Order: sequence, then C-alpha cells, then structure tokens
Amino acid sequence: MAPPLHAETIAIGTELLIGGRSDSNSLFLADELGKLGIAVRFKSVVGDERQDIVTAIHTAVKRAQVIIMTGGLGPTVDDCTREAVAHATGHRLGRRKDALEAMMVRLAQWGRQPSKGQLRQAMIPSGATVLKNPVGSAPGFCLKWKKSLIISLPGVPREMEEMMWQEVLPLLRAESGASGRSPRAPIIRQVFHTFGLAEADVDAKLQGLIPKGAPVDLGLLASPMGVLVSLTTKGNQSAQGKNGHLLQKLVKGLRLRLSDWLFAEGRDTMEEVVGRELAKRGLTVALAESCTGGLIGHRLTQVAGSSAYVDRVAVC
Repeated sequence: MAPPLHAETIAIGTELLIGGRSDSNSLFLADELGKLGIAVRFKSVVGDERQDIVTAIHTAVKRAQVIIMTGGLGPTVDDCTREAVAHATGHRLGRRKDALEAMMVRLAQWGRQPSKGQLRQAMIPSGATVLKNPVGSAPGFCLKWKKSLIISLPGVPREMEEMMWQEVLPLLRAESGASGRSPRAPIIRQVFHTFGLAEADVDAKLQGLIPKGAPVDLGLLASPMGVLVSLTTKGNQSAQGKNGHLLQKLVKGLRLRLSDWLFAEGRDTMEEVVGRELAKRGLTVALAESCTGGLIGHRLTQVAGSSAYVDRVAVC
C-alpha cells in the first residue's frame, strides 16, 4: 500500500473572511480527494492580499504534498492568485497560447470580446500545466514545486467542480500510477442525520461503539437542523479487511443505537425524506405558515417532483 498523501485546501477571497460568503468548495474537495486516499489535513482561508497568499503557499508546502487553491483567478483587480503563485515559487508569469485560445473560444460562445482584465487570465506561471475550464472563461493551472503539487482552480463552485472531475482527478490518478506504487486505500465516509437529540446526548449513546485502535474516526457536527454523525476510515489502512468488515458492523451498531432519531443517511435531506414518505403513502400536504415566512414550503418545493404531494402553501 502506498504511503498516505496529505492535502491542504486554500480558499482565497476577502469575502470569505468578513461574512459575505462561506467556503463550500473545501467540503467538495475533501470528499473527492478522499476517494483517492488523499487526506485533507489542513484548510486555510486567506484574503485577496498577494503577500498573504504567498505566506499561505509557503506554509502549505511544508506540510502537504497536494495543495488545491480556489479563487482569485478572475479578471478584476483583486484577483491575484496567479501573481502570488509566481512570486511564491519564483516562476515568471507569461501569457500562454493554449490558455488564451480556450478563453477566446468561450467568450465568443457568449458573444463577448475579452476585456483587458480578462486577458490577464491567460497569464500562467512558467512550467505550469494549464487546466481547461469546460464551463467558464478562467483557466486553472497546476505546478510542481519543491515536493508539492500546487493546483489553482476558480472559486465559482460549478467551474471548480467540473475542472476537478475532468482535469484534476485524472491528473492525480496519473501521478499515482507513474509512481509505480500500489493504489492508496480510499477514505470512506458515511454520514447519518439525526434530529431530536442534543450533541452531547448523541455522543453518550455512541460511547464505546468504536473499539480502541480501530481505523475508523467518529465525527459529530451540531446544527439547527440536527446532529450530523460521520464514520470515516483512514486512508492508509483498510477498515473493511479480513476481520469481518469493520465499517459495516459499526454502521449497523450506529443505526441500532440512534434508530429513534435517525432520519436520513448520505446526502439525503429531511425534505427529501418527508417527500418520499408522502409520495409512498399517496398523501398530500397543505401548509399555513406565519412566523416561518414560507420557509417550510420553500424547503419542500426544492425537491424535484414535489408538486405531486405539496398541495398549497399560505403565508399569513
């Protein structure tokens, strides 16, 4: 089994530090990297100051072999990730023909001409590989520096996700294959959603579930929507080996202990579960909301096909 790889995600944008936006990209990246057995050990958020980004890069290369940066690749004056990576690594910026042509094609599809700022998006650090953007105009890039692979992607979630699937994951698989080592065990994470118990009570009910030294971590995350419980295997070991598929046994034990409060698993939401149960029983629901301001109706109707069971909503 190949030794574990550690990763760090760096989210770039001053708006992430002052309450304007939350960083959801790192959650997606952690899930995708985990499937390759790459554990995200650190997560950083940094503003749009070039020197701060340089400092974050210098810190990351000391502790992670894979560094994925999101944000700061746009056409505006505060987008300085390209310049920061060039400065941090000593690789000069230069306009790349393949990056420029791909950007021009994308803008032409939108019936637009590139602005001066957008032309900056084709400036890529020397020695870097250009990563194509299948849905947006800003190209990404990856660069090997010291013992780390630095990957820079747009901060727009849809663009970042498509580039991760189409460009980055194949690249990481190829890097692993080129090493000649056996593949790493994937990091498997199973998620359970509970409602009606406080975090401390959930913790108490799960005491002793995981044997000491078992290659599985238990996680709890409290929110107004309930307590999320996770079981996560460790990437450098297999939690489903010869000793009776440990993870499956733990899942069965968790379901038993939390059966009265467990309403969903995986990516399922409460509104999806409620919708399925209504549809299965051939029932419909009508809502009269006041202080909730239509929030319950909004959540229910976010689910595709909800018109089959949501009759009407009145906000009074």
